[in-house]
Amino acid sequence: MIGQVVLAAPLVAMLLYGALEFKRSWVGIPISVITLVALYFVWVPTGAAVVAETLQLGTRDDLVVYSFVGLLFLVLLNLHLKNRRRMQIVTTLIRQIAITSRQTIPRRMGAPGAEIGAPRSLRLHKGPSSSGRKAVDVSRPDREQLAIHGAAMNDPE
Repeated sequence: MIGQVVLAAPLVAMLLYGALEFKRSWVGIPISVITLVALYFVWVPTGAAVVAETLQLGTRDDLVVYSFVGLLFLVLLNLHLKNRRRMQIVTTLIRQIAITSRQTIPRRMGAPGAEIGAPRSLRLHKGPSSSGRKAVDVSRPDREQLAIHGAAMNDPE
């Protein structure tokens, strides 16, 4: 009985996690289902023994361990998907800020002919010219210039 409570406690926590994630991600559904199956295996040992024998997994204890491993894999997958989603949002925000706002870069300290710490405007280069490149000022972004360079003002992603 004590062993069943010890095994059931983290499973109940996983079940709550799966129920909360159900609203946010599709991974919440398999987490909840596998957790319910694992709880069944913990509380009904004869049922777990029959399933383990049918699947040729060894003992019912092995089946419970495999259930835990599957749950941990799904939780890690869910965390990875969350992290990926957040990184995409950060990338989109940084891209929007870089395109639409006035950006300045301090000149390198000690560069010949440059004041220390004096800011200069960012410039995009397009097409060849006499100096090899033609500078395009992006201190005030122009939609046509941004379209030429493949950037969108209101990128939905």
